[in-house]
Amino acid sequence: MTDDVSEYYMAEPAISFTSGAETDGLVHFLEISLFRKVDDGIQGYFFGVVGERLTWRLRDKLFHAVVHQEIGWFDREENQPGVLTSRLATEATCVRNVSGFQFAMLLEAVILIGSAFVIGFIDSWQLTLLMLGFLPLLLFGGYIE
Repeated sequence: MTDDVSEYYMAEPAISFTSGAETDGLVHFLEISLFRKVDDGIQGYFFGVVGERLTWRLRDKLFHAVVHQEIGWFDREENQPGVLTSRLATEATCVRNVSGFQFAMLLEAVILIGSAFVIGFIDSWQLTLLMLGFLPLLLFGGYIE
């Protein structure tokens, strides 16, 4: 019995990674992952810049709109300085969040789903139609999350 066990553990592996096909596949996966990391950095930078510029312009316009109001406008309960300062900070930040990272994620998801369907229809249209049938469930699950 020990001979069987030692033969099992000491045997040569069934899969050899010395052939060129596996090494080429590994190199391609490493290239793709490196490209994705560089792309994520560039995407984060540009969407961050766009979001910050949009936030700055929105805050600037809101500030000028508040400053140019008549004096009686500030006497109302909803236009107290604390309320206005709070709105100036929170609403612009909400716009930045929607226009920056979240928009980038939504755009990336739409592009990935579209390209997956194109590649899927080219490779196996039957499997892609099956995947298309489950897409509403996936979208509903993503919406709930």
